[in-house]
Amino acid sequence: MDLTARHPRTGELLSTVKFMVQTLAAGELQRELTYDGLRAAEAKGNKGGHRTAIAADKTDIVHTAYLEGRSIAALARDHDVSCGAVRTAVALAADIAVAAASVTFAQLEISCGIFPFGGGPSPPEGRRLG
Repeated sequence: MDLTARHPRTGELLSTVKFMVQTLAAGELQRELTYDGLRAAEAKGNKGGHRTAIAADKTDIVHTAYLEGRSIAALARDHDVSCGAVRTAVALAADIAVAAASVTFAQLEISCGIFPFGGGPSPPEGRRLG
């Protein structure tokens, strides 16, 4: 296509291409500025995302009360937060408790008597595995 041709639509085509290039460049610049800001916040120690409604020090209290049988609605009323905030706190505390257990899968297999590579004791007489 000859862009130097004297055609009435040539100017429209060039302005459209120019607009597209400017739009792409602006989007790239915006993304770059966003990532720069996120990296700077992380360097300062700030975490992204919305803060939880229940403070970290109260999460264990809420989780313990939930495990003792308190309802989510009652806990929400007690702490003046939404039911969703209590559910989030209970889930976070459960995740932390699982991570704190620090039992590997292999340790669990061995403690349960599961030997993945055929080693270990044989099953009792008259009993089949599988």
